[in-house]
Amino acid sequence: MTELARVQVGAAPACPGCKNRLTDLPLDDLAAGDEYQCLFCSQVIRIPQQVLDRLIEQREALRREQAQNNPGFFQKIADFFKRLFS
Repeated sequence: MTELARVQVGAAPACPGCKNRLTDLPLDDLAAGDEYQCLFCSQVIRIPQQVLDRLIEQREALRREQAQNNPGFFQKIADFFKRLFS
């Protein structure tokens, strides 16, 4: 499933033209050296593999953290009935 990355602002690369942070990057579609067009100034930017790897790792760590902190649907139902009958 392809999702846009929601990376932290401090880790997102900045556009060299307008200096805005690129927080919405299609990380699953980009390959090393692919070009990405800035949404603010339309400048074409090449994103190196090293930056892509760092952003993908950050995204996966954020997903793992959210999965641990957010119980699933069935767990919420089970917790509701535990509280209801206790």
